[in-house]
Amino acid sequence: MSIETSRWLRFASSCAMFALSRMCPGPPHASSMGLVSGLLLLFAPVAGWAAEGELDRGFGDGGVVWPDRHSSWESRMSVAVDSQHRAVLAGTSENTYYVVRYLETGEPDPSFGVAGIVETGIIGSYRASAGVVIQDGGAVVLGGNDGSVGEHFVARYLPTGEPDDAFGVGGVAHTGFHSVVFSHIAVASQTDGKIVLAGNHDASGEHFVARFDTDGSLDMTFGVDGVVWTGFYCNYSSPLDVAIQSDGRILLASPHPNEGEFFVMRFDTTGAPDPGFGNNGLLLTGISASEGSKVALAVQEEDRILLAGTYLREDLVARLLPNGDLDASFGDGGTTSSGIPSVAGANLELAVSDDQRVLLA
Repeated sequence: MSIETSRWLRFASSCAMFALSRMCPGPPHASSMGLVSGLLLLFAPVAGWAAEGELDRGFGDGGVVWPDRHSSWESRMSVAVDSQHRAVLAGTSENTYYVVRYLETGEPDPSFGVAGIVETGIIGSYRASAGVVIQDGGAVVLGGNDGSVGEHFVARYLPTGEPDDAFGVGGVAHTGFHSVVFSHIAVASQTDGKIVLAGNHDASGEHFVARFDTDGSLDMTFGVDGVVWTGFYCNYSSPLDVAIQSDGRILLASPHPNEGEFFVMRFDTTGAPDPGFGNNGLLLTGISASEGSKVALAVQEEDRILLAGTYLREDLVARLLPNGDLDASFGDGGTTSSGIPSVAGANLELAVSDDQRVLLA
């Protein structure tokens, strides 16, 4: 995720409620992660005008918006910000996926869905995972696990919030194979409009990467019938993330099921493992992880790879060179720690500002 430096939106979850809060930028040396009233915050951009590092009192109620939605603390949600600085939040409430868009003031955007909210009608679960990304032109892409058919899905909505009928069936496309409704998913969009979805397959937990064409069909030029099966059989709810480099190569990261460390895989634009990365496309980072460790990916300029992970309730960030080597110019030999204890069950998100600062939440 690449975002502007001028304003930050912070996204939080606490117990059975979601919160959005906006803070103005701190100085370049300020920590990019924080706790406000016990909430773990995620950064993304919006406009603001308060003093540096303080809550933007012009956003919502004193800098915070509490969406009128309840969800289990175990559900996993996602946020993105469009070119007009509107925040888009995706998650599940009462086992159904929803998407809400907020104006810069923190008010629901009346031009999106019904009073700012799209009730998708897609069934999730109390531990459902949601991913959201905004494409060029403002289309909103939602990824998740459709509990009604037991498959992963991607759905695309027009900037108005209406389903894009030119995509899949009624705006929704499925992978065609079984999933567990509470498996992790990650979604990204290529510059050509194709959508990349990563997740875990069924109870076997094998990681996969699927690519959808712009019409919602699986991209037959990618992997086998549009899907790459990684051969890694992790826990079916093992965290993962996906990112796309400037040349279209796809990155997948997750805790390794056997080695006790994070791994990163890189695939070329056809889905083949990249032989110039790690060991035939698989890189063992040497960074300690347990099976449930949270993970996040982002890409800086020159295709430097940022990997964030949680181990023993501490969040850290590593930077890799394009060939997979640790970047010794970053932090302490290629890694740095937030210095802030991680909250069990909390989301982990990573972003890059336009001036290439790293934001961790």
